[in-house]
Amino acid sequence: MTQTPIKDHPNLVKNSSGVVINKDTSGLAAAKARKQKQQQEKQELDELKNKVDRIESMLSTLINRFTDDGK
Repeated sequence: MTQTPIKDHPNLVKNSSGVVINKDTSGLAAAKARKQKQQQEKQELDELKNKVDRIESMLSTLINRFTDDGK
């Protein structure tokens, strides 16, 4: 299959079917690493949000107990 370089884009070629192919494998690896890091950060943030929700719930329960006991 013939590949024709695309002018002003050294990492891109076009095959005989007209499909543009990116030959920059290091860029692809970097993009995958960024995506994985973003997913990990999102998961950590979601876990922190869940912990804060649980703490708020526990505090609310404690406040209600003390408020009810004081009456």
